[in-house]
Amino acid sequence: MKVFASPNTEIMLGGAILWEICWQRKGEDMFSQLVQLPPGGWSDPLLKKVLPKDVVDALITKYELNEK
Repeated sequence: MKVFASPNTEIMLGGAILWEICWQRKGEDMFSQLVQLPPGGWSDPLLKKVLPKDVVDALITKYELNEK
């Protein structure tokens, strides 16, 4: 799975930055969704309420595990 997260600074939600999450599973079209990052970051359980679990897992692997 390919996954990308980029801040969208053009759209502000009460001063918070919305993130554009794009993902593509093998053999599927690319999908995209705007989300506000919860306080717990990519591993916050609230994120799994708005994004598929495999997308959240890929985000954690790409962005949180690589920071440590």
